[in-house]
Amino acid sequence: HANRNQDAFFEKPVGLVLLPETLKGAMFMQDDNPRRDKVAGLQMFDLQEGKAGALTPLKLPHLPMDISPSGDRVVAVPNFFLRAGKQGIREDVVSIHRWQGKELKPEKMWSYVAPGDNFKNEPKQAFFIDENHLITVSPFSKMATWNIPEAKVLYTADLSGTGAPALSPGRKHLAVPTSEGVCLYQATSGDPIGKLPGGNPGMVQTMAFHPDGKQLAVLAMQRLMVWDLEKGVLDRDIYFTKPQVASAMDWLGKEYLLVGGQNLIDLERRVVPAAA
Repeated sequence: HANRNQDAFFEKPVGLVLLPETLKGAMFMQDDNPRRDKVAGLQMFDLQEGKAGALTPLKLPHLPMDISPSGDRVVAVPNFFLRAGKQGIREDVVSIHRWQGKELKPEKMWSYVAPGDNFKNEPKQAFFIDENHLITVSPFSKMATWNIPEAKVLYTADLSGTGAPALSPGRKHLAVPTSEGVCLYQATSGDPIGKLPGGNPGMVQTMAFHPDGKQLAVLAMQRLMVWDLEKGVLDRDIYFTKPQVASAMDWLGKEYLLVGGQNLIDLERRVVPAAA
């Protein structure tokens, strides 16, 4: 047990995904033990049953980013620290892994560099729309939507700011921050739905649909905008005195947003914490 405890010391969480439809998810882990090659893997869990599986490593020096809606597949991308010292490891790929028994086997791998994107670094983000469609975001904010079986790009967009596009509950619609404003698309086809009214938030940090899909919150450096998607109007527009730096934002009920895991904003009263 002593050796296992020592090994666990070098394991660190690098991401978490929860599928709200099934309450199943995965904790992504990276093992930095200096006595062996660095590896990454994941631990599946089921909140309804209160169970967690064993930590399962990937067979490639890639970092897991998301699990598919069924939980059967994992998308991963190359990682500088995992591939350090290894020869012939490409940076510009995305890999799909599938469960076979208790192991994750590489199923498909292709270059994620979309037309017009000349920067061949590892993707900044990659996440599933459904079992056959994937979104990647490059380090320089070029988004691409892919048909997984064909490894074919379906449509691309240039993003404004550092935030990723947001997928609606039900996974049908995609909110995309662009230089023209926040635009809505059909997620798999890229067919435009329209641009949200009320102005351009600027350099977007993060976005979040309400779990019921009726509101969308968009956080820029010094501005928070919330749209009522049923009415198609800008419902809240809050300015901050200091820049916000946050990569995540979560809805707590109808009138509260937790920004960056620490700042709670009351939308009804437009109360911004002193730290903001």
